[in-house]
Amino acid sequence: EVQLLDNIELAGSYDFTGVTIDTKGYMVTVPDGQELVLTGGTTGVIKNTVAAEDSYGIAWSNNAKNRTIFDVRGTLTIDGGKYQTKGVAMMMVAGTSTIKGGAVLECNAQTSEMSTSNNTSYDGASLISVTGTSGKLTVLDATINANVGNVQKTDGMYGIYVNLGGTLVLGDGTKNPSISSMFRR
Repeated sequence: EVQLLDNIELAGSYDFTGVTIDTKGYMVTVPDGQELVLTGGTTGVIKNTVAAEDSYGIAWSNNAKNRTIFDVRGTLTIDGGKYQTKGVAMMMVAGTSTIKGGAVLECNAQTSEMSTSNNTSYDGASLISVTGTSGKLTVLDATINANVGNVQKTDGMYGIYVNLGGTLVLGDGTKNPSISSMFRR
């Protein structure tokens, strides 16, 4: 297992098939004008094992407390692999991102982690956020699971949230995603 020891900026193409990478709450930033391609096949895992800190009222603006894995300002392509987080806002997309290749993205925080110190970070947060007019997310053959929340399903997480003019494309007619959330109002 590979572990991050600090936040990093990353560009290039990486095949992590058969490798597990734990971000330990640190963030990978794809800088503006740069491209990152991650290929994980069916056995590559990138995970964050640190729960979000309580950041009520600032969930959208504090990537460090959210335990964001990917801050996308340039271009990120996820081609396969499994991506798990105990935080919220796994991906903040202000650039361009494509998710394909059977990739699975999920929040695996437990109810006890969400309830610690009345942690409100998960309630109404999203697994993926697409923000601003330059933010564009395309999800093809991938699975997005935001199935965390309380048993009453009154507190929980959204799968994808698009705001401030961002763009979301789901499928292309032949390759389509599966997106689930237990949150309902």
